[in-house]
Amino acid sequence: MNKFFILFLIILLSGCKTVSTTDNSSSPLSASKSEYLATAGGGFLLKSGKPMYAMTYSTIKQLPEGTLLKVSFENPEDPNAPFLSEVTPKGEKILIRSKAMDTIRNRTNYKVVVELIQSGEIISTHIQYVRFDMPDAVLSQMGVNTL
Repeated sequence: MNKFFILFLIILLSGCKTVSTTDNSSSPLSASKSEYLATAGGGFLLKSGKPMYAMTYSTIKQLPEGTLLKVSFENPEDPNAPFLSEVTPKGEKILIRSKAMDTIRNRTNYKVVVELIQSGEIISTHIQYVRFDMPDAVLSQMGVNTL
């Protein structure tokens, strides 16, 4: 593996933190837990200079048969128009990615909400904040458009 790739991974992983706070402080806090889920990891991936959410959850309680996850990722350009995704969980680890975004605001906490749906009713809600925080020079080098 070349040194540039390793350096990129270190910068990427250190710049995106899972936090459970709504303020924009840079202090990482413990991952969120709800009745059925625990956040195992969260952050952002870059694909051709476009960031996307990448979240990992662990089940801490058996999900009822037929549970559907409705995921809402905060949209950096318009918090009132989140990116939506639906996932049918399989197994104890749940991996969820958002669509790629055109722009993102650096040094900002973003909200991810997972609603667990059973027979059309919300049985639980899991909320996690994820911080996007990378050096401006790296964002520029990677071609990331910021707000």
